[in-house]
Amino acid sequence: MHRPHASGGSGREIVSAGLVALCDTATDDALLKRLNLDVLMHTRADEVHVRIFALQCARALWTAHGSKLIGACGLMANTCLKCAHYN
Repeated sequence: MHRPHASGGSGREIVSAGLVALCDTATDDALLKRLNLDVLMHTRADEVHVRIFALQCARALWTAHGSKLIGACGLMANTCLKCAHYN
């Protein structure tokens, strides 16, 4: 069970928003792409809740910064495909 924090969001929402805010401040496209890759690497975790949370964070990053991450579109699509095949 996730309890809301004083800011009104769950811990997961706060982490996701923090990642987006971090990317907002990134002045280097290489850093932005590296953060995206680091998030996507967590989709390979053994625990299903970690994989789902990583996908939620990746979605937030792509919603906010998709135009800057377009070069990593193939990697994102491949990651989503692999996650869809997990049982």
